[in-house]
Amino acid sequence: MKKFFLTGLVAGGMLMTGWAATNLLANGDLLESLNPAKMAGAEEHAHVWKAPLAVDASVPGFKVTRNQIFLVVAKESSKRWLALDGGGIAQTVSVTPNRAYLLKFTLEGDPQGRGEQSVAIQAPGVNTSENVSQEGRRQITTQFRPTSDKAAIEIYGSSGGRGPRIFGLSVEPQ
Repeated sequence: MKKFFLTGLVAGGMLMTGWAATNLLANGDLLESLNPAKMAGAEEHAHVWKAPLAVDASVPGFKVTRNQIFLVVAKESSKRWLALDGGGIAQTVSVTPNRAYLLKFTLEGDPQGRGEQSVAIQAPGVNTSENVSQEGRRQITTQFRPTSDKAAIEIYGSSGGRGPRIFGLSVEPQ
Protein backbone atom coordinates (compact mmCIF):
# COMPACT_ATOMS: atom_id res chain seq x y z
CA MET A 1 0.00 0.00 0.00
CA LYS A 2 2.82 2.38 0.91
CA LYS A 3 4.54 1.69 -2.44
CA PHE A 4 1.26 2.31 -4.35
CA PHE A 5 0.74 5.62 -2.51
CA LEU A 6 4.29 6.78 -3.26
CA THR A 7 3.97 5.86 -6.94
CA GLY A 8 0.69 7.79 -7.19
CA LEU A 9 2.21 10.77 -5.41
CA VAL A 10 5.19 10.87 -7.81
CA ALA A 11 2.95 10.47 -10.88
CA GLY A 12 0.61 13.21 -9.66
CA GLY A 13 3.56 15.49 -8.97
CA MET A 14 4.89 14.91 -12.49
CA LEU A 15 1.55 15.98 -13.96
CA MET A 16 1.36 19.06 -11.75
CA THR A 17 4.91 20.19 -12.57
CA GLY A 18 4.47 19.71 -16.30
CA TRP A 19 6.64 16.61 -16.77
CA ALA A 20 3.85 14.98 -18.73
CA ALA A 21 3.44 16.54 -22.19
CA THR A 22 0.00 17.78 -23.15
CA ASN A 23 -0.93 17.43 -26.82
CA LEU A 24 -3.27 20.25 -27.82
CA LEU A 25 -3.95 18.72 -31.25
CA ALA A 26 -7.02 16.56 -31.55
CA ASN A 27 -6.29 13.11 -33.03
CA GLY A 28 -2.55 13.73 -33.43
CA ASP A 29 -1.93 9.98 -33.46
CA LEU A 30 -4.66 9.49 -36.12
CA LEU A 31 -6.17 6.62 -34.11
CA GLU A 32 -9.60 8.30 -33.95
CA SER A 33 -9.76 8.16 -37.76
CA LEU A 34 -11.81 5.52 -39.51
CA ASN A 35 -10.01 2.40 -40.66
CA PRO A 36 -9.06 3.17 -44.29
CA ALA A 37 -10.10 -0.39 -45.26
CA LYS A 38 -13.72 0.56 -44.45
CA MET A 39 -13.78 3.93 -46.20
CA ALA A 40 -15.24 4.78 -49.61
CA GLY A 41 -12.65 4.52 -52.39
CA ALA A 42 -10.28 2.42 -50.27
CA GLU A 43 -7.48 0.63 -52.09
CA GLU A 44 -5.85 -2.54 -50.84
CA HIS A 45 -2.14 -2.92 -51.51
CA ALA A 46 0.30 -5.64 -50.45
CA HIS A 47 1.07 -4.15 -47.02
CA VAL A 48 -1.40 -1.27 -46.55
CA TRP A 49 -4.94 -0.04 -46.97
CA LYS A 50 -5.26 3.54 -48.18
CA ALA A 51 -8.30 5.77 -48.63
CA PRO A 52 -8.48 9.11 -50.44
CA LEU A 53 -9.59 12.23 -48.57
CA ALA A 54 -10.78 15.13 -50.72
CA VAL A 55 -10.21 18.82 -49.98
CA ASP A 56 -12.47 19.97 -47.13
CA ALA A 57 -12.94 16.36 -45.95
CA SER A 58 -12.38 15.72 -42.28
CA VAL A 59 -10.00 13.43 -40.52
CA PRO A 60 -11.20 13.77 -36.90
CA GLY A 61 -9.58 16.98 -35.67
CA PHE A 62 -8.10 17.95 -39.07
CA LYS A 63 -9.42 19.54 -42.26
CA VAL A 64 -7.92 18.47 -45.61
CA THR A 65 -6.45 21.42 -47.55
CA ARG A 66 -5.02 22.23 -51.00
CA ASN A 67 -5.35 18.81 -52.68
CA GLN A 68 -6.45 15.24 -52.01
CA ILE A 69 -4.44 13.26 -49.45
CA PHE A 70 -4.56 9.63 -48.32
CA LEU A 71 -5.17 8.11 -44.91
CA VAL A 72 -3.06 4.93 -44.78
CA VAL A 73 -2.87 2.02 -42.33
CA ALA A 74 -0.23 -0.71 -42.33
CA LYS A 75 -1.85 -4.16 -42.28
CA GLU A 76 0.68 -5.79 -39.94
CA SER A 77 1.33 -3.03 -37.40
CA SER A 78 -1.87 -0.91 -37.68
CA LYS A 79 0.42 2.17 -37.87
CA ARG A 80 -1.44 5.10 -39.45
CA TRP A 81 -0.11 8.03 -41.43
CA LEU A 82 -1.21 10.67 -43.89
CA ALA A 83 0.30 10.63 -47.38
CA LEU A 84 0.18 14.28 -48.37
CA ASP A 85 0.79 13.98 -52.13
CA GLY A 86 0.54 17.78 -52.60
CA GLY A 87 -2.39 18.16 -50.21
CA GLY A 88 -2.32 19.03 -46.55
CA ILE A 89 -4.06 19.19 -43.20
CA ALA A 90 -5.02 22.07 -40.95
CA GLN A 91 -6.23 22.42 -37.39
CA THR A 92 -6.80 25.41 -35.13
CA VAL A 93 -5.94 24.95 -31.46
CA SER A 94 -6.69 27.03 -28.38
CA VAL A 95 -3.54 28.52 -26.88
CA THR A 96 -2.32 31.17 -24.45
CA PRO A 97 -1.11 34.34 -26.23
CA ASN A 98 2.64 35.01 -26.10
CA ARG A 99 3.45 31.55 -24.72
CA ALA A 100 5.90 29.32 -26.62
CA TYR A 101 4.60 26.09 -28.19
CA LEU A 102 6.26 23.22 -30.03
CA LEU A 103 4.74 21.64 -33.11
CA LYS A 104 6.18 18.13 -33.50
CA PHE A 105 5.60 15.34 -36.01
CA THR A 106 7.42 12.61 -37.87
CA LEU A 107 8.16 13.27 -41.54
CA GLU A 108 8.84 10.21 -43.67
CA GLY A 109 9.65 9.89 -47.35
CA ASP A 110 7.45 7.77 -49.58
CA PRO A 111 9.66 5.07 -51.17
CA GLN A 112 7.57 5.32 -54.35
CA GLY A 113 7.92 9.11 -54.53
CA ARG A 114 10.75 11.14 -56.03
CA GLY A 115 14.13 11.52 -54.26
CA GLU A 116 13.73 14.64 -52.08
CA GLN A 117 10.26 15.26 -50.63
CA SER A 118 9.16 18.31 -48.65
CA VAL A 119 6.41 19.72 -46.51
CA ALA A 120 5.54 23.34 -45.85
CA ILE A 121 4.67 24.28 -42.28
CA GLN A 122 2.55 27.29 -41.35
CA ALA A 123 1.83 28.33 -37.78
CA PRO A 124 1.75 31.73 -36.01
CA GLY A 125 4.98 33.45 -37.05
CA VAL A 126 6.18 30.34 -38.92
CA ASN A 127 6.30 29.79 -42.67
CA THR A 128 8.99 27.21 -43.36
CA SER A 129 9.63 23.90 -45.08
CA GLU A 130 11.35 20.63 -44.19
CA ASN A 131 12.82 17.98 -46.50
CA VAL A 132 13.26 14.24 -46.27
CA SER A 133 14.81 11.72 -48.63
CA GLN A 134 12.77 9.09 -50.40
CA GLU A 135 13.74 6.46 -47.80
CA GLY A 136 14.28 8.90 -44.92
CA ARG A 137 12.52 9.65 -41.65
CA ARG A 138 12.96 12.74 -39.47
CA GLN A 139 11.45 14.08 -36.30
CA ILE A 140 10.39 17.69 -37.01
CA THR A 141 10.13 20.25 -34.21
CA THR A 142 9.07 23.84 -34.84
CA GLN A 143 8.55 26.46 -32.14
CA PHE A 144 5.93 29.17 -32.44
CA ARG A 145 4.56 31.92 -30.18
CA PRO A 146 0.96 32.96 -30.98
CA THR A 147 -0.30 36.49 -30.33
CA SER A 148 -3.96 35.47 -29.93
CA ASP A 149 -5.84 32.66 -28.18
CA LYS A 150 -6.13 30.58 -31.40
CA ALA A 151 -3.28 29.11 -33.44
CA ALA A 152 -3.97 27.97 -37.00
CA ILE A 153 -1.55 25.24 -38.08
CA GLU A 154 -1.20 23.78 -41.57
CA ILE A 155 1.20 21.17 -42.94
CA TYR A 156 1.13 20.34 -46.65
CA GLY A 157 3.20 18.47 -49.20
CA SER A 158 5.16 20.96 -51.29
CA SER A 159 7.31 18.70 -53.51
CA GLY A 160 8.20 15.10 -54.20
CA GLY A 161 5.21 13.75 -56.11
CA ARG A 162 3.97 10.79 -54.09
CA GLY A 163 4.49 11.51 -50.45
CA PRO A 164 5.73 12.70 -48.09
CA ARG A 165 4.10 11.01 -45.10
CA ILE A 166 3.39 12.49 -41.67
CA PHE A 167 2.29 10.97 -38.36
CA GLY A 168 2.63 11.43 -34.59
CA LEU A 169 1.55 15.08 -34.63
CA SER A 170 1.49 17.20 -31.47
CA VAL A 171 1.41 20.76 -30.22
CA GLU A 172 2.79 21.12 -26.71
CA PRO A 173 3.13 24.18 -24.47
CA GLN A 174 6.66 25.07 -23.38
